[in-house]
Amino acid sequence: MSPSPDNPGIAQGDDEPGSALASLPFERLLSLLEETILKMSDPEVGIEEATDLYERAGALRRAAADRLDALHKRVDAISERWGEEEP
Repeated sequence: MSPSPDNPGIAQGDDEPGSALASLPFERLLSLLEETILKMSDPEVGIEEATDLYERAGALRRAAADRLDALHKRVDAISERWGEEEP
């Protein structure tokens, strides 16, 4: 699969930090993951395409988990700052 507007940066090997996936918002990553899973469940999809979709789903899952982890750390940092300041 090669990158396109509907398939940003999801070519093989693009799941590394700094790729197009890493720059997508969490909600977009989830949307792309849902679309990919729906395509995988299509009985008309051949084994080669299903394998590509499975790989894509893994990259999207990792990117979404990384994004969520980064957001969680950001919220923790904000909460710590608020805890140290006088209201």
